[in-house]
Amino acid sequence: MALAALIVGAWLLLRKIAPRSSWVDAAARHMATAKEVKSLSAKSALADNRKMKCQAEGWPGFELGKIIPTAQPLYANAELVGLIFAGPRAGKSASYAVPFILESPGAVIVTENKRFLTDATRDVRAQNGGNIWVFDPQRIVGEKPTWWWNPLSMVHDAASAWTLADTFAKAEMESVGEKGFQFFELRATQLLRGFFLAAAVKGLPLSTVQAWISDRDVREPEAIAILNETRHVEVLNQLASIFSPDSLPERSGVFSTAQIMTECLTNQEISRWVNPAEGDVVASPEVQGSVYRGRPHFNPAEFVRGNDTLYSLSKDSAGGGRALVTAMAVAVLEAAVEYATECPGGRLPVPLAAILDEAANVCRWSKLPKEYSHFGSRGILVATILQSYSQGESVWGEKGMEALYQAANWILYLGGNKPGPFLSKTSEAVGDYYYTTPGSPGSRNSPRGPSRSIGTGSSMWPNSPPFPRAGASSSPARTAPPWSSPPRGCGPSTRKPSRPPCTPMTRRQNAPSVTPRRKLTPCAATPI
Repeated sequence: MALAALIVGAWLLLRKIAPRSSWVDAAARHMATAKEVKSLSAKSALADNRKMKCQAEGWPGFELGKIIPTAQPLYANAELVGLIFAGPRAGKSASYAVPFILESPGAVIVTENKRFLTDATRDVRAQNGGNIWVFDPQRIVGEKPTWWWNPLSMVHDAASAWTLADTFAKAEMESVGEKGFQFFELRATQLLRGFFLAAAVKGLPLSTVQAWISDRDVREPEAIAILNETRHVEVLNQLASIFSPDSLPERSGVFSTAQIMTECLTNQEISRWVNPAEGDVVASPEVQGSVYRGRPHFNPAEFVRGNDTLYSLSKDSAGGGRALVTAMAVAVLEAAVEYATECPGGRLPVPLAAILDEAANVCRWSKLPKEYSHFGSRGILVATILQSYSQGESVWGEKGMEALYQAANWILYLGGNKPGPFLSKTSEAVGDYYYTTPGSPGSRNSPRGPSRSIGTGSSMWPNSPPFPRAGASSSPARTAPPWSSPPRGCGPSTRKPSRPPCTPMTRRQNAPSVTPRRKLTPCAATPI
């Protein structure tokens, strides 16, 4: 499918009614018409969804804005993924993140480093019949650990153990994201992979892994003894080499680096969310892995099959919970991909939405750019929200961020960025127009200039963004905050007709704590 790139501005976003006329309306005359963006109309989006056998009947997709001057809504259908660039106070939460969460017909995962999205949407999502899971290891919303999640439950083999180890490395060592692995970072990640895999095989908790990481002088590591009984020879050999006498001079640096990567696990508040309390786990000597009892245990495989909502919160600093927030997002997205492969056409019957707010701060998954285009074809609708293009480069590197940008089917730019390469890219996407100067004949040979200057892009398109589309000129579209009307797509689910309809959200809601209401079926880890 051709790239449908949307750039949306929101300087006056919190006003219900935009100015009747502005320079944006004048600029719209030089950009695309409603006919030229017909593929993003509600009719086209619904037709596309029917072809994809999407079971969310009557849901065209996420609304991206209303084109000027016709006010025709523009929608991203059930296979389009996107990016949102928004500087501080640009309005991305009010006009996009909140509506996307409320409109989603299936399961939703949300990441954030504040509490606005959780407070604004959790009650409405709960009224629609789904369980509400709030992962709050740093007490951003004051949620108590009435449920827990074992990150080792996502470890099934050497590859998944590396994914978890890499997640801790990239989240806690910012230099790894910018420069790639250096010697000690690489060896520390190999150490973590070995420890994670050994613990998962034996059904041991993360607290045991933390104890192993704290003991660099142990002569007979338990993890090596466990892996000796498995088929994971490569991981075993890497781990054994770290403990060999020849590696003694470097071992201190390797362990110190691993301790930095897993510093969050030393925090008792955080530990309660990812380690079992008394009665939470019953280990069986006959079964590799763990059987969960006691507090509800979050199961990504069950989550992606329902319409629950997961809010995963962390502060945007090393040593906090962002490694766990990232790991949880990865676990959910990978479970969604696995479920999609089991479904007809390799696509989720009802799309799952992943609203990754502050992704560069709290969801630093190294494989996100590579997997991005793949998600859309699976019915996994990811919206990654960044403050700027350069912020993404600091996490995924120049090539990674360019890959993420190119894989996005729609792009929203809400302003607040200073002039630079990204705004130049944006200006090129909007395109040039021919204008007539005094005394010129007004022909195609007249001077040509950008539809709006780069400097204007930094201050913003007030409530009316330019809309660049591949193969066509651009057009601006208006946005509106969600409290100006009931949430779009709100109503009884096609999968659960007995759900009560949504109520219009207020600007602020003091949402009470909502814990999972159904008893989760005990599950056993797959033998590794």
